[in-house]
Amino acid sequence: MSHVISAGPGIQWGDVPSWVSACVTLGAFVFAGVAIVVSRRTFRLESERDRVNAEVRQRQDAYVRRSQSAMVSAWWGSADAVHAPDPRSADWGAFLRNASETPVYKANMTVVGAGNHAGPTAMEFPVVPPTRQPVFHPVAVPSAAPAAGHRSVSNAVSDYKVSLRFTDAAGIRWVRDEYGVLRELEPNLLIWTSPEGAAVLSPFTADFLATYGVVATLDTAVIEAELERKFVEAAPGGPDILIGPHDWVGDLAERDLIEPITVSDQRRSLFDPAHLRALSVGGRLHALPASLDTVALIRNTDLVPDAPESIEELIATGQDLRERGLVSEILAVPVGATGDPFHIWPLLSSAGGWLFAQQPDGTWDPARVGLDCAETIAALDKIRMLGELGILRPGVTRLQTFEALQKRQAAFLLAASGVVVPARRAKVNFAVSAVPPFRGGPPSRPFLAVNGFYVARHGRNKVVASDLVPDYLTRMEVAEQFGRMAHVVPLELSDECDPAIAEFHTLCAAAPPMPAFPRMRDVWTLLGAAEMALLAGGDAAEVGTATAGKLRALF
Repeated sequence: MSHVISAGPGIQWGDVPSWVSACVTLGAFVFAGVAIVVSRRTFRLESERDRVNAEVRQRQDAYVRRSQSAMVSAWWGSADAVHAPDPRSADWGAFLRNASETPVYKANMTVVGAGNHAGPTAMEFPVVPPTRQPVFHPVAVPSAAPAAGHRSVSNAVSDYKVSLRFTDAAGIRWVRDEYGVLRELEPNLLIWTSPEGAAVLSPFTADFLATYGVVATLDTAVIEAELERKFVEAAPGGPDILIGPHDWVGDLAERDLIEPITVSDQRRSLFDPAHLRALSVGGRLHALPASLDTVALIRNTDLVPDAPESIEELIATGQDLRERGLVSEILAVPVGATGDPFHIWPLLSSAGGWLFAQQPDGTWDPARVGLDCAETIAALDKIRMLGELGILRPGVTRLQTFEALQKRQAAFLLAASGVVVPARRAKVNFAVSAVPPFRGGPPSRPFLAVNGFYVARHGRNKVVASDLVPDYLTRMEVAEQFGRMAHVVPLELSDECDPAIAEFHTLCAAAPPMPAFPRMRDVWTLLGAAEMALLAGGDAAEVGTATAGKLRALF
C-alpha cells in the first residue's frame, strides 16, 4: 500500500519512497559540492606546500652548488700601498683566494684598468689549492702619469678591477665579475664551423665538458661561404664561437659582433706576431689563429716531375701535354660566376700588380690604391691574356678544377690546402710549390688567410668561450689534429705532418696576410667584377682605373 502526502487542494507531494529518494539524491549533490570545495582547498594547500618545499629545495640546492664557489674570490689591491711613500712605488696586483676545503680548476683572472686606460692583463691557473691567506699576483701598472680623468696616479692604479672565472670541484663553471658578483655560467656552447673544422674539434668536446662543464655543439648547417653573412644576420643570437678567415675581423669588430680576446703573454708567444696582427683591430686581438692558408701550384708529378720556373714555361708545358692528348686543360684555375680574387692574386702579383701599399710594420694602407698604376695595369693585361688562352674561364668552380687534376685532365692546378686530403684519397701523385712568376717579374705574393676562432659578443656563453678559446684551442694537440686533417697550423709543425702541408706551411710563412678592413666584402666584390670584365675582353687600363676609383670611394 502506498501513501500519498497532500499539502492541500491541488498539490501532490508524491509517495514516501519517492520523497525519501529525492532527499537522498539532494544530499548526495550537497555532499559532492562540499567535497569539491574541500578538495579544491586541500589542493591549494598541498600546491602551496609543494611550492614552498620546491623553493626550499631550490634554495638548498643553490646553497650546496654555491657552497664552494662562494668561497673563491679575487680583488685588486696592494699590501704595502698604505705604507709606501709613493703609491707608484708600491706593488699593485690581484689577490686570489680559495677559502674552501677543496681545489678549484681552470681559473682565469683578467685585470683591467679604469676606463681601459691600461690594456687587459690575463693570468691563468690550472689549479687553485685551498689557502688560509690570499695569494698576491703583481701586475705592472703605468707609473709616469695619471690616466685621463683621474686626479692622481694613486687614484688610477687603485681603480683597477679583477674578474675571475673558475671550475669548482663539481665541474660547474662560475664567474665572479669585476664588481664581485658571483654567478653560474651556461652549460652549453655553440660553435659554427665548416665540416672540416668540426672534424678537428669533435675529439675534444668531451674534454670541454670535463674541464669547463659545457656541452659543445658543432653546427655545420651553414655553408662556409655563407658563415659571415649568416652570423651577422643571426645577431644578437647565433653561436658562441665562430671559425672563419681574418678578413672578417674588421667588419665584425665595427659591427660590435665579436669580443676582444685577452690572452696571457705565454699563449701570445706561441704565435707569429703577424698572424695576431691580422686578427687585431685597433691594437686589440679579436680572434686567435686556428689555421693558415694560401694559394699554391699543385702539379701532377706523373706528368710534370719538375716545377716550372715561370708562368710562360708552365703554359708551354701544359700546351705540349694537351697537344699530345695527355690533358685537356693547360692550367686549372677557379673563377666561379663572380670572379675569385684570392686564387688569381698570385698571378697578378707575379706580374707586378698590387692592391694596397704596405706600411713599414706590414699593415695595409687603404689610402694608397695601386690598381691604376702602370705596373698593375700591365699585370691586369696579362690576366686578360690568360682569359684569351682559355686558362681563366668564368663559371669554373673550385670543385671542377680539382676534378680536372683528379681525372688527369690538367697537370697544373692553382688551389689552397683544402685539396690535399681529397687528392691523397684519389691517389693522385702530386707536389706543392710556389706559383711561379711571369718571366722577368717579381716572385708571386699570394695572400695569406689566417683562419681564427671568434668569440661572439652576443653569445649566450661568451664568458666560457673567451676562456676556452685561448686554452684548448691553442694547445699543441689541437694544432696537431688540425694538421692531421690537412690544415696548415699556425703553431710549430709536427714531424708527422703531410709533406704537402709542410710545403704549404713554408709558403704561408712568406705570404702577406690579406687586408681585413671593414669594407673587405665590398673590396672582393669589386676585384671579382674587375676579373670578370677582363675575361670578357675589357681594356686593362679602363678596368684598373675604374676599379681603383671605386676602391678609393669605399675608404
